[in-house]
Amino acid sequence: MHKSKIIKLLCLFVVVGLLAGCVVGCGGGSNEKATPEQGSKTESSTAPVKHDVVTMVMTSAADTLNPYNISGNYGDVIFDQIFDRLVYVTASGKVLPRLADSWEMSSDYKVATFHLNKNVKWHDGEPFTADDVVFTAQLITNKDVVSNRRSYFSSIEGTDENGVAAEPSKIGVVAVDPYTLEIHFKTPTDINAFLQLDSTRIYILPKHLLKDADPAHLDADPYFQKPVGTGCCIFDKQVPGERYELTANKDYFLGTPNFNKMVIRVMDAASIVPGLMSGEVDLTSAQGEVPISDWPLLKDAKGIVPASVKSYGYQYMTINCSKEYFKDARVRRAFSMAINRKNIIDQLLFGEGVIAVGPMPPHHPYFNQAIAGDPYDPEGAKALLQEAGWDFNRELEFFVPTGNKVRENSATLIQQDLAAVGVKTKLQVMDFTTEINYLRQSKGDLGLLGGAGSIDPDDVRILLAPGTNMNFSHYDDPSLFELATEARNKPTFEERKPLYDELQKKLVEEMPYVWLYHANVLMAHRDIFENIPVEDFPNLNYAAYSWTFKE
Repeated sequence: MHKSKIIKLLCLFVVVGLLAGCVVGCGGGSNEKATPEQGSKTESSTAPVKHDVVTMVMTSAADTLNPYNISGNYGDVIFDQIFDRLVYVTASGKVLPRLADSWEMSSDYKVATFHLNKNVKWHDGEPFTADDVVFTAQLITNKDVVSNRRSYFSSIEGTDENGVAAEPSKIGVVAVDPYTLEIHFKTPTDINAFLQLDSTRIYILPKHLLKDADPAHLDADPYFQKPVGTGCCIFDKQVPGERYELTANKDYFLGTPNFNKMVIRVMDAASIVPGLMSGEVDLTSAQGEVPISDWPLLKDAKGIVPASVKSYGYQYMTINCSKEYFKDARVRRAFSMAINRKNIIDQLLFGEGVIAVGPMPPHHPYFNQAIAGDPYDPEGAKALLQEAGWDFNRELEFFVPTGNKVRENSATLIQQDLAAVGVKTKLQVMDFTTEINYLRQSKGDLGLLGGAGSIDPDDVRILLAPGTNMNFSHYDDPSLFELATEARNKPTFEERKPLYDELQKKLVEEMPYVWLYHANVLMAHRDIFENIPVEDFPNLNYAAYSWTFKE
């Protein structure tokens, strides 16, 4: 491994302030053609420095290599290297080309036209065309496909609120010609809402390799054992639960990466900093954060560059609203009031985060400045529980997933806070995938989870859709989902903002989830990189083709 000779301390902070209507691309639904800034590699009069193997770390394995049926965001670290999406979204919300060179929105805000890059090829050499995008949309919206992410298609004409199409061949994704694509929306739509959120999870799959796949058994198709994409890295092999090995795509349409191989390691969080210091690990991913307990060690660590990045992510506690004793909003509000969020931030995050009022952090452009979260008020919480007739002899099952040490440790503090108001809980620690499955089956009472968030506020809508497998609290009142859908379908920031303000207000009143905190994403890399966009990592955008290395 190349060893650094320079001590460099660097803290990167996300610059936020671009409103959704001002994002590069098709702001405000204009019918003028957008020509976004092109992604490109740094020009140099000399050949770029090449690195042999670059090793990135995450703390949990992906439970599948099917990007449409993955649990959580761990798989996205891999998918971003293998597959491409239509566009690339930066931390500040800027929309840059990827598979699409440019795009424009119709004057009625209902049809987006994408002009695709003509130089893109699949890893097996076949050309990428608009037919691949159409195929992907038709496949994933098929009711027979098992998918956790189909809702990202739900704004498209011909799908229902869950993204299911009655007739997939007739949905509003149309190939005008091999390199021109139209997406027809159900209602007037803010193009930025689609580009900044939905399209970030729409990885394009190859029609020529999956056209004969059985939709009902898509996960079992051999393709997902060694997926072929258009991304900057080619999937080589995996050691299940341990590592994923990729090879640089020398024919990548945005340029050959400046490394030969990438290894994505699955590593216990406690091993990350020792791995960085020994050179075993080169960089962390947004799903492989530096443990907060080790963060102070990096301040003076030779050859390590720490990066504390504000994000749109949020941590929350699910409440199983299918249980009769949780149907009273006063009980849910009492649980919220019982939790000392500041204590979690001070003790466990060393101040590297902020209290959550709802799913949007204070730096979010759609954050409702007029609302205040529930105060830490144990006496008030106990009074509410008594008023609601809470059975103080009841013991609740509290699920805690492994992999995120701050979240794991917060469970003990939350348990103590709830005990202080008379609520008994039994912690059950389990792996992330098991917890997700239990919550979907309506097992247990409480659970800790986190969301990646997005600069577009529609991210939370999926948690509110009644009867879907992403509604982890089983909250069945459709009014919040309907309000979120109405807000999502407005075509401009000015029309959407008041509705999202109202949604945030109702989320505090109803408390289908207890919003806990927004933690900064704590990442680090060895001082071997000249350029690396770590601030974009929490948006699940790594742009590995653009990484450059020092001499």
